[in-house]
Amino acid sequence: MAEPLSMIELLVRLSFIFLLVPCLSCPAYHKQSLLHFKSSLLTSYETSNSTSFGLESWDSISDCCKWTRVVCSSHARHITALHLGDLHMHDEFRPVDIRILDPIYGIRSLRFLNISYTGIEGEISGEGLANLTKLIYLDMSYETSNSTSFGLESWDSIFDCCKWSRVVCSSHSRDITALHLGDLHMHDESRPVDIRILDPIYGIRSLRFLNISHTGIQGEISGEGLANLTKLTYLDMSQNSLNGSIPAQLFQLRFLQSLDLSDNSLKDGLSREIGKLGNLRSLKLDRNSIDGNIPVRIGNLTRLQQFSVSRNKLLGPIPDSILNLKGLEKLDFHWINSTINTELEQIGNPSAGR
Repeated sequence: MAEPLSMIELLVRLSFIFLLVPCLSCPAYHKQSLLHFKSSLLTSYETSNSTSFGLESWDSISDCCKWTRVVCSSHARHITALHLGDLHMHDEFRPVDIRILDPIYGIRSLRFLNISYTGIEGEISGEGLANLTKLIYLDMSYETSNSTSFGLESWDSIFDCCKWSRVVCSSHSRDITALHLGDLHMHDESRPVDIRILDPIYGIRSLRFLNISHTGIQGEISGEGLANLTKLTYLDMSQNSLNGSIPAQLFQLRFLQSLDLSDNSLKDGLSREIGKLGNLRSLKLDRNSIDGNIPVRIGNLTRLQQFSVSRNKLLGPIPDSILNLKGLEKLDFHWINSTINTELEQIGNPSAGR
């Protein structure tokens, strides 16, 4: 018959068992990090219902290694993978501040991190990523919003961009020649978009056609950016919130045939350099705040068929040089404070506001 354990031996064995128990579940600070992440996500959606995100197993009681979307090592029980892609509430997508990831950056044992398609917006934290030295897989794609809402679900890192929606490529070189990005907003929701979003596009020097009308873009047009698009024949930036003056570099785009900057807040005068755009067939500048005189060199645009500058702040007489535009089919000077040659009144029946 075995001898009963002494009190000291019993305490030693119990202590050893209690020391082992924490090793059977994830570290407490890992759990707290994920609960912090969950709380921030629910706050972003103004809800307390974690079931909508499939995170109902994430609680303060259970072992976080048994939570959905979480994988731990079998030995140390440290979190090694987080499958947080497509984490949103049913069909509702809301912008989520990227600082929601700050607690996750503290889980240094991570090897796999997928946070794609979650609507996260903001600048990636280099300091945060520097902690994840064991990371071998990182997916942060499709952030900021639901690409399906914009019709951009085909835009990914796998498929040929020449097969993407809104993109046209040359059949020979396969270079992008056209971008049809007009009306690019989320269903009936239109938000202001910083014009610097166009900076990457200015690097596509093969572009001949660019339509970014009605996208909510605001700010000053980048002359330096447009100067790169020397092959451009069609440019539509209408129905946005563009301000400042028309950059001089735009008048260097000698192949340009159609230019539409209407329905913006452009100001200052119309440069006489406009006369350099000899291939221009359509020029729409209406509904802006352009002031000064219409330059005489407008008469150099002998291929012009449509010209509209209505509802601006232009002054002085309309130059007679416009009579040089023999192919002009539509001329609109409505609601500007300028006098008009009677011969011009025969073209499109324009009138001047007083």
